[in-house]
Amino acid sequence: MNPFTALGLPADPHLTDEQVRAAWRTIAAATHPDRPDGGNVERYTAAATSYAQLRTGWGRSEGRPGHRTALRPRPWRTGPGPARHEPAPRRPAVAVGLAIWFVLTGRGDLAPPPGR
Repeated sequence: MNPFTALGLPADPHLTDEQVRAAWRTIAAATHPDRPDGGNVERYTAAATSYAQLRTGWGRSEGRPGHRTALRPRPWRTGPGPARHEPAPRRPAVAVGLAIWFVLTGRGDLAPPPGR
């Protein structure tokens, strides 16, 4: 299904974020499953999926009909691909945490009474 059609919008990549958000909120308010009348789960799900795709300008340019990658999954990459960024070691945080623990447990008012 075309995400623009699901939200009732023209297939225009130049729509503003606010226009897409307003269309989503209108449909969500009318079809949400928590409504007293039960809502419309299928339409709500389609609108939520469409909003997730169109909520950014890049998503709107990728989702427009006729675009070469519109609504088609991208193939899996073959080969090694780019190097992944490894997270920095957490040594400073661990050292600070241990120092605080030693200071707090060394205080007499936090230590258990002798003989316990």
